[in-house]
Parts: sequence; C-alpha cells; structure tokens
Amino acid sequence: MIPVRLTVRDFLSYADPEPIDFTGFDVACLSGDNGAGKSALLDALTWALFGAARGCEGGQNQDRLIRDGADEALVDLEFLLNDCRYRVVRRRGRTGKGEVRFLVSDGDDWRNIAGETLRETETRIASTLRMDYRTFTASAFFVQNRAEDFLARMRAEERKEVFARLLDLGAYERLEEAARSRARDADVRRAEHARRVTELAAATEGAGIVQEQLTAAEVRAHEASTSYESAAKDLDAKRAVVGELEKGEARLEAERASLAELEASTEQIRRAAEERRTEMHDLDALLARADEVRAAQAEGERLAAEEHDARQRQARASELQTQRAALVERIDGERKVIESRLGERRKQLEVGMQKMTELERREKDLNRVEKALAGSEDPRPAIAQTRSAADEQRVIAARLGEELRTLEAMLADIKERSALLRRGEGECPICGSALDAEHRRQVEATLRAQTSELNGRKQAARAGLATARKEAARCGEELRRLEGGLAEREKLLADREAMRARVEPASGLRDEVASLETSAAADAQLLKNDAFAADLRERAESLGIQIESVYDPAAHEALRARMAGLTEEFGALGGRLEEASARRSTVQRELEELTERVIASEKAFGQRSRALGELAGGLAVLPAAREELLDAQRVLDDRRHVASSVGAEVARLTERLEAARRAAAERDLAQQSEREAATEHRRYSRLVQAFGRGGIPDLIIDNARPDLEADANTILGRLTDYEMSVHFAMQRGTKSGKAKETFDVLVHHDGGLRDFAMFSGGEAFRIAFAVRLALSKLLVRRAGARLETLVIDEGFGTQDPEGRERLIEAINVAREEFAKVLVITHLDDLKEAFGAQIQVSKDPGRGSVVGVIPA
Repeated sequence: MIPVRLTVRDFLSYADPEPIDFTGFDVACLSGDNGAGKSALLDALTWALFGAARGCEGGQNQDRLIRDGADEALVDLEFLLNDCRYRVVRRRGRTGKGEVRFLVSDGDDWRNIAGETLRETETRIASTLRMDYRTFTASAFFVQNRAEDFLARMRAEERKEVFARLLDLGAYERLEEAARSRARDADVRRAEHARRVTELAAATEGAGIVQEQLTAAEVRAHEASTSYESAAKDLDAKRAVVGELEKGEARLEAERASLAELEASTEQIRRAAEERRTEMHDLDALLARADEVRAAQAEGERLAAEEHDARQRQARASELQTQRAALVERIDGERKVIESRLGERRKQLEVGMQKMTELERREKDLNRVEKALAGSEDPRPAIAQTRSAADEQRVIAARLGEELRTLEAMLADIKERSALLRRGEGECPICGSALDAEHRRQVEATLRAQTSELNGRKQAARAGLATARKEAARCGEELRRLEGGLAEREKLLADREAMRARVEPASGLRDEVASLETSAAADAQLLKNDAFAADLRERAESLGIQIESVYDPAAHEALRARMAGLTEEFGALGGRLEEASARRSTVQRELEELTERVIASEKAFGQRSRALGELAGGLAVLPAAREELLDAQRVLDDRRHVASSVGAEVARLTERLEAARRAAAERDLAQQSEREAATEHRRYSRLVQAFGRGGIPDLIIDNARPDLEADANTILGRLTDYEMSVHFAMQRGTKSGKAKETFDVLVHHDGGLRDFAMFSGGEAFRIAFAVRLALSKLLVRRAGARLETLVIDEGFGTQDPEGRERLIEAINVAREEFAKVLVITHLDDLKEAFGAQIQVSKDPGRGSVVGVIPA
C-alpha cells in the first residue's frame, strides 16, 4: 500500500488543511513541535483504512476523533496497491452515524466497490490489503509509544497468528474449514445412509410370508366372485317375478281410479237432477203470485208522481241553501282573517318574549364580563419579564453544558496520559524525555492535581447546569400560566364588545311586545263574542226559515223508501213471470233426461266393481314376492362385501410385496451411497490435517523463519555493531513432554541468550525495529500482502547519538525495499537527515497546518 493523497477535515486537531501529496518524495521527515498534530496524520491513515486509531482500536471513543466544535470528521485517502489506484472515504458524525466509501480508479472516474453495509465494506478493504489494523501496526507502522507491539505486547501465540496473516496463510485456514465442513457433511450423509439401510432392511423382511398370504387371498377372491355371480342371477329372477306382479298392481290402481271417476260422475248427475226439481218448485211458486204483482205496479205509478213534485220543491230549497251557504262562507272568511291576524300576532309575541329572555340573559352575561375585567390586571409586563428570565437561564445552561463537555474531554485526555504513564518504559509519555522515578512521581502528582481540580469544576458545572435547567423549567411553567391568563383576558375583552353590540339594538323591544299583547287581546275578544259580520248573520238566518217552509226532507225520504220497498219486493217479479212461464217446459224435459242417466251409471258401477275384486285377488302373492326379493338383495350385498374385502386384502398384500421389492432395491443403493460417503469423509479428514496445525501452514512458517532471522540479524547487526542477533523459536516443550506451538523471540547478547522481554529502552527499540523491518522485507518478497510503505513514529528519543546514526543508516537502506518511508520526529538535529520534509504547525484559528518542503 503506497499513499498517494490524503485529505482530512475536522479530524483531531485538523480543521481543513491542504491535502498532502505523497508522490513528490520517497523518504520524508514529518516534523513539528509536540502536540502539533504529527501523529494525528498517521491516525488519519489507519482510521481511513481500518476505522481504528490510537485509543480507538476497538471502535470505541470514535467521537474523540472529531475536532472540537465540529459535527463531523472526514478522511479521504488515495493509495496504490498492485498497480491499481484505490480510494477510501470515511465519515463520522457526533450522532454516531458513520459512512465508508471504497472506490477503485476506472480511467478518469472512480468505480464504487463498497459493500451493502459498513461492516461489509470494511471487510472488503481488509481483504484487498490482506491485513487488519493490528497486523498493519505490528509490521510496517511504528506507532508512537508502541514500537514493540509485535514483540513485547503480544503473547507468543498472538505473534504467530499475526505472522501467519502476514504470510497470507489465512487461505489455508479457509481450506481447513472448508475441508472440515465437507468432512462433516460426508459423515452426516454416511450416517443417514446407514440409518436408511437399517430401515430398508427391516422393510424387506417377511417378503416370502407375504407372497404365501397373497396366493391364499387370491383363491378366496375367486370363490367369493363365483358366489356373488350366483346370487346376482337369483336376484334377477326374483326381480322379474315381482316386476310382473307390480304391473298387475298398476292395472288395479288404474281400474280403481277409473271406478272412482265413474262414481263421481254419477253423483254429479244426481246433483244436476235435484237442481232441476228445485227449479220446477220455484217456477210453480212464482206463477202463483201474478195478481199480487199487478197491484204493486199500480201503487208504484202513483208514488212516482208524488216523488216528482217533491223533487221540484227540493230544487227550490237547494237554490235558497246555496245563497245561505255563500253568506256563511263570507262569515267564515271574516273569522279566518281575524284568526290569522291573531295567530300572527301571537307568533310575533312569542318571538318577542324569547328575545326578551335572550336580552335579559345577555345583559346578565355583559355584567359578569364587566365585573371579571374590572377585577383582572394586564399580564403582558409579567410575560415579558418571565420570558427574559427563561432565556437567560437557557443561555446559562448552554454555557455550562459546553463547559462540561470541555472538562470531560480534558479529563479523558489526562486519563489517556495517565494510562500511557503507567505503560511507559524508559521515556516520559508526555514530553518524550527520559523517565526516572522522581520524574514519574512529579508527573503523576501533576496529573492527579489536574484531575482533582477538573473534577471539582465538573461537579460545580453540573450543579449549576441542574439549577439553570430547573429555573428555566419553572420560568416556562410560569410563562405558560401567564400566557393562558392573557388569552383569557383578551377573550373577555372580545366577548364584552360582542355583547354590547348585541344588547344595544334591542332597546325598543319591550314597547313592541306590549303593543302586540294589546292587539292580540282585542282580536281574541271579537272571536269569543262573535262580534263581527252582523248583517251577514241576519240575512243567513232569514234564508234558513224560507228553506224549512218550502221543502221537507223527511217526507221526501219516506216517499223514496216506500218506492224502493215496492221495487225491491215486486220490481223483478214482473219480468220473471214471463220467463217462468216459458222456462217450465224446458226444465221438465231436462229432469227426465238426468233421471235416466243416473240409472245407467249405477248399473255400470256395479259391473266394474265385481271385475276389480277379481283382479285384486290375483295380486295377493305380491307382498311375499317382494319379501323374497329383499332377501335375495341382502344375500347379494353380503357376498359383494365379502368379495370387496377379499379384493382389498389382495391389493394390500400386492402393495406390501411391491414395497418390499422396492425397499430391497433402495437398500442396495443406500449401501453403495454409505460406502461412497465414508470414503469421502476419510479423504476430507486427511485434508483437514494437511491444512491445519502441524500441516502445510506450519511448514510454510518454518520455511519463512530462516529468511526472517537472516534479514533481522543483518539489520540488527548494523544497528548494534554486530553485538546482538535474534533467534525465532516456533515450538517449545511442555511439562508433559509434548511440543507446543509458539513464536518466541530470543536475543544473543554478551554471550548469553535472553528473551526479548528482558530488554528495554534503546536496545528493545533497535531489536523491534530490526524484526519489524525484516518482516516488511519478507512480505515484499512474497506474493501476499505488499507493505510498500514504512512509517516510523518517534523512535529516536531512546537512542544515543551513535544509535540514531545507525537507525538513520538502516532507514536509508530500507529505501531500497519500500516505495515510501515516513519518519516522524520532533528532534531538530534529525530533520536534515532525510530528503523531503512535511512540517506540521499549530495555528490558533485554523488548527494544525501541513506544509511539504521537497528535497
């Protein structure tokens, strides 16, 4: 990985500096005062690639990377890898929301190769680089105060794991897991096939017994079929006998129906003859009343003349009655006019009384509002005062909240420096100078004092913040109460104006209501005494006397009743006498004919009744024949059931025999599959051993170890004037006598062999530098991860002048192996030892500022 361009914004101490172009140099010194932001640039590199930086390795404390006062940090890194140009853009907001974009150069544009999620994108970046954050910082990135991570801060097994990742042995882990997975799958299939073989073996047992049972069942089925056919023939014969008898029964029913029709026809003829006898009697009685009818006709003619005279008197009375009705109608018209006027005035009076009631209510409401306004004060001055107090408390709360965040950041910084102090070996984590016991105590005392002071300020700020928030809340409640009172007062003022507008127009309402009451009382008195239309009433009374003298309705009605009685009693008899005289001879003839027909029908009925009796006697055997038919049907059903049961047994046994034969064939296939799965399981089990511990990966590590030792000792010899050399032990013996996988770093010095952990200060740094540089060279030669960039952050403070010169010489040698070398230092005497310079300074307004000085 070779950095090409780095852009940062609001990251740690950087606000918005100019992007850094790495293409103008191979080796550069990154210099600046302590705290200027040198290491922050390297944190930007690792954070862009892996989402991790010092103090935030596990994804924690990500908000600390955002510059104070900013809402979001951004790092945009372009780099080369395997002749491809990539770009990673990472963002992080204070809300916790983050974004990572991963792109690859595609001509003049960038093509997105990020995953669907942040985690998937980070996995793709690590896969492209073939390393994670820990592997990167343990091999080619000398992070400040962690130069010995690979040797001192890793356990031996962790060191070997990192070494394996650097050698790109993860492929063998994946192969081992894939082989193990396939071995498990093969074993599962083998077990399943074995279980299936057992099941199928049980299913094939007893096939011979089933064959014998099937043969016996087929014999029984043939016998049942023969018996069923015999019963079916017997049933058909009995069904034919019953069919013939039922035909005779049908004829019997038809004869009975015909006889019933003959009997009904005879009865109908009898009734017709009786009707003719009755009609003859009635005709004789009518002819006997001929004289009485003639006398009634003469009286009717006299009454008709009297009724004609009465109708003339009725017409005159009707004319007089019409005149009187017109007068009565005019009298009723005047009454209706008065009643209508009275009704209208009563309605107006009712509306007026309602308005009077509403007016009185409105006057009471107006008085109530006037009293409420007189007893209230204008709350607007108090509202303005309370709102100002609330704003003041919110300003205080915001200031105290900002102060709290500043204090927490300062305490977090002191905590990190205290942690660095506890882990420091040989140099001060604050200023980088030599760290002795007295200096350590002074620094610890200073940090404790600062922590105590900041905690006190933090407690005071929290108390003030709580008080300000409480007072602001109280002011808010008071403001809501006052604003509610103001709204209520303004509503009362609006109500008062509206009420006054409604009350004033109704001043003349009482006089109007009194006038309506007087007019309504006068009209009611007129109606009560009938004191209206006097002349019309007199003329109508005179006409009534004339009508009574001209026409008597009762006498006229009695005359009409007598005429109606005569007409009812004798009116129709006059015409009927002539009809009766002509009708009597016809009725006499019809009566004689009907009597003869009754005698003939009675004779025919007797003859057919005797024939019906004979036919019924021949059908006496029908019930017994039907019972025999039912018995034959039951026998047939029983034999059909037996045949069906035996047929089902044959089918079931046939299916069992076929199932046993299929199971035998499946058992043979399952046995073959079981043998194939067992063979596959053995093959993949051997591959698991080959790809796992003690297999190919360990052989590769063992083969790489001599080259790593040779490179490390070459570099370490130049750094120590060949007084030290290292040896890597990949196994160690246990108490049980077995060999344990490890990665121990042993150092030859002064004729002895000691573990790396026993060295400190400059010696430990030179050993770590040699091993780390050897690792990088080893990776460059391999086809795995290509660490083409070497970064050394503050590794010179522990070296004497001679040690510094040798480190500078080793770094210059590394230029042959790396495309890009960055050395970070704050020592002025080392700035000129390298070509180009990247100077970092602190600007009070702009934060950290970067400037590149070419060689």
